[in-house]
Amino acid sequence: MNLLLKSGVIFFLFFAPFAFACTTAWAFSVLQCGVMGLCVLAAYTSRHWYITRPLKWITAILLFLLGFALLQSCFPSTLLEKVSWHPITLVRLYTLHTASLFLTYLALVWLTVQVFPSFADAKRTLLLVALCGSAVALCAASLPKGAYLFHLAGVRGGFGPFMNRNHASIFLAMCAVGMLAYFFTSHIQYAKKVMTNQLPSFYIRQCCLAVVFLCLCAGVIFTRSRGGMLALTVGIFTYAFLCCWVIPPQLKKKLKGVFFTLIALGLVSCWVATHIPQINAFAHRATGTSEMTRKMLYRSTFRVLKEYPYFGVGISTTPLVIPNYFEWPVKKYVNYLHCDWLELLLGVGYVGILPVLILLVGLGIVFLKRLKELETKKQILYSGLLSILVVMCIGSAVDFDFFIPANAFLFFLIAGLASSPSFYKGRTHTTLMEWKKRAVLITVCVLALWVPLRKTLAWRTAYFGKGLKPESKIAAYEKAAAYYPDPRYGLQLAASYYNAAVHSKQPQQRLDFLQQANRVATVYLQKYPKEKELSRIYMLTRPYRSIGNSPHI
Repeated sequence: MNLLLKSGVIFFLFFAPFAFACTTAWAFSVLQCGVMGLCVLAAYTSRHWYITRPLKWITAILLFLLGFALLQSCFPSTLLEKVSWHPITLVRLYTLHTASLFLTYLALVWLTVQVFPSFADAKRTLLLVALCGSAVALCAASLPKGAYLFHLAGVRGGFGPFMNRNHASIFLAMCAVGMLAYFFTSHIQYAKKVMTNQLPSFYIRQCCLAVVFLCLCAGVIFTRSRGGMLALTVGIFTYAFLCCWVIPPQLKKKLKGVFFTLIALGLVSCWVATHIPQINAFAHRATGTSEMTRKMLYRSTFRVLKEYPYFGVGISTTPLVIPNYFEWPVKKYVNYLHCDWLELLLGVGYVGILPVLILLVGLGIVFLKRLKELETKKQILYSGLLSILVVMCIGSAVDFDFFIPANAFLFFLIAGLASSPSFYKGRTHTTLMEWKKRAVLITVCVLALWVPLRKTLAWRTAYFGKGLKPESKIAAYEKAAAYYPDPRYGLQLAASYYNAAVHSKQPQQRLDFLQQANRVATVYLQKYPKEKELSRIYMLTRPYRSIGNSPHI
């Protein structure tokens, strides 16, 4: 049964990036149902579950965010209402969806700790992570310019199976650092291979691992993502720093290794600082528009925080609030701030972010303390796991990688491996999975799926309703908006009513359609007053709000 659980986790490791990076609603629902199902299966097959210190800290962080999100969802509001002192959210289902996401990744961390408890499991999983990254890079190389997405989903752009090259670069950077850790962990078997006369096969294997690592690094570079290249560089130097600090037994040798590592990092930083125009040109960002827009987003965030400093505006409600504070119009719909840490601050406010920061610092201290106490081969692998976590944290400082399920899945899988009982022998506790705990677990797993399944049903209804006749299309969009009140579904519904009125030849029916379009636009503009297309439909249909007006288009 444990083999089945391991196979399930590895399957979803490969499923997450290749299902369009799990950014579509159906793909994330499959991922979430799979993780929750495996978690329930593990509870039934394993009577005792492992508990380590990092697992406790990670659980505390995610449970705090989950509780904060649930508290905010108790106070739904709109942009046109005056907000009182209590924690607020703008749309309840938006916040509940993120709460279910927190719960899913918490379940993944616990599942990883139970399913991969040994050092050999962690080592093999790192190899599979690197192979998954290699498959992503190979897919992008064989189907360039987003051909993968175009053939399967009709979407242009992207990098292999990823919708966005920035997210693909962070995924590949994490895989590259994982391969580096696996390479050096395997390299310490050199003496053993000498004794058994297996050096030729050992050299061939190590050369293959080195080639895979270099290919993954090349993949990061050729995504042309500056955030990915930065995260990869920081991850490699973090790994070198940790290995130099903890592995050599002599203090002098440690200081020498750390010194040269910092010198190399300084030289690379100086080269980057003096070649910013060339890097921007290579990344096709030579105009500086990207930097200006992101800086404007960050400044807008702090303007929002001046009005809602204590409890923020609600988790996941950024796209509904931030347009009110832009310094200039932005053409694209802004879903995220391109900085997960700043977006978290905006969502929970200063009161909410302080406990999270304290818990994150505590978790880092626990990781580093344990690193110094491990044996050498475990230190090499453990340093790699921590460096992968750093890569994701750096990438999320300049993009929204925690909202990309493929990257988040890999991050929390690595966090689970870093919390494995193998690294905490003698300090691991177990808990008995009684029937009461199993019942609670099943209930929580079912509740976690409620909002994502509604979102999936809304996506499916709207997606398959595009090619229907006007009346059927309107019915489909009404169902989608009832499942999940996304502004895009409201816009599609209002536009469908308006288009039906345009093509209607009966005056009374045309009037009814126009009034319905105005009603939908009015309802959604109360929550999304900055939605331009909804505002346009509202103004076009405003003269027909009264029954006495005759339609004239």
